[in-house]
Amino acid sequence: MSTNNPLIHLTPEYKENLIEKYASVLATQPNYSETDKITVAQLLENMHKVNIKSPESLCERENIDLAALTINTYNNLLCKNVVGVQPINGPVSFAFALRGVKYKTGEIHTPLQMTYEEVLEKCKQMEKIMPWKVREGKESLIKNMASPDCSFFSPELIEDKIDNLSIETFAKLKCQQYEDSLKSDMPTAKIIMDKTIVESKSHKLFKTLKIDTKDVGKISNEIDRIVFKEIENICEENGNVSVIDEPELSAVDILDNAVQIAINTRRGSGCVLLVPERYVQLFTNIGISEIKTITTIYSDNIDNIILAYKGVVEYDAGVLFCPYILLDVCESLASDLKNDDFDTIMLSRTLTQEYLYRSRFGLTKITKNFPTTKTAAGFYHIFKIKENKEIRKNYMKSLSQ
Repeated sequence: MSTNNPLIHLTPEYKENLIEKYASVLATQPNYSETDKITVAQLLENMHKVNIKSPESLCERENIDLAALTINTYNNLLCKNVVGVQPINGPVSFAFALRGVKYKTGEIHTPLQMTYEEVLEKCKQMEKIMPWKVREGKESLIKNMASPDCSFFSPELIEDKIDNLSIETFAKLKCQQYEDSLKSDMPTAKIIMDKTIVESKSHKLFKTLKIDTKDVGKISNEIDRIVFKEIENICEENGNVSVIDEPELSAVDILDNAVQIAINTRRGSGCVLLVPERYVQLFTNIGISEIKTITTIYSDNIDNIILAYKGVVEYDAGVLFCPYILLDVCESLASDLKNDDFDTIMLSRTLTQEYLYRSRFGLTKITKNFPTTKTAAGFYHIFKIKENKEIRKNYMKSLSQ
């Protein structure tokens, strides 16, 4: 699917009218993709409909620019990198996702697999970071080629020394090996669009005494925290969690699990890595920047490392994030009373005006994806690091300086 035709479950006419309606607002965001434009326009439309039902809303009375807060919150969301973002136009709606299914007998198909370019790039990265791993792979591959049962059997290559097997040839043979493994457990498969019902739920974010544009970072962090918690729960339920001592973490651990994601999803390898800010030096030391096929993003808003696959369209992800009203504000009264005694209540109770930030969105996960049984968990892998206390101490010290 092309990114030039985003969110194809919406009609072209609807998308065109929606973007035109909010063109002046969207013009303030020159870096938006077509998907971003449609998503934000739908969120603004939802907010507009809710305010129409309540013309004396808090935002109007308090002169709160909720549209600007909504846009800035969307821009700051970190979870967009690892989940499919599909805005919904009602409290209950449909979410759409790609999934693999069996072909009918006689249909022509192409096995879903990593491309030669992807495999070659990973082999080159591995050769640069840990060359002995590539040598072991070459040795294993040549030994396997000694069996005439293998479809890429080549008697001439068996006689060659391992060192004479170029990285390009090695990658081609690995591609063939990968295709053979797919044929053995996924003989007839294709990708279709699937849909499921999703319900938006109200999530209380935090309270404040004053609405402030500076709250945007905290708002987006709270939404991210909820989404990341869902991903971690999915991974823990399915065993997609690695606990590694800090000194033992290597780029190979990342690459191996990235390839495992490709095997699980039959879409592609893990391509996004979310890393807590405190591990910047650690990941610099292990050469993570050399892995060009993985985008590494550092943030102080996550507790553990998340490796994920997300395709070029919002339907191609393990978890779907479906916002209805991305940001809402309501008012409440807060008391500074710390004693339940009735007389104290009557004599010393004082009330303070408070505001509560809320977000209404649905989260749904892939539950069908032939042939793997891991479904949504197959798109993600969590790394939990047993930290070196001395390194952690130095990091905290640097923050205080």
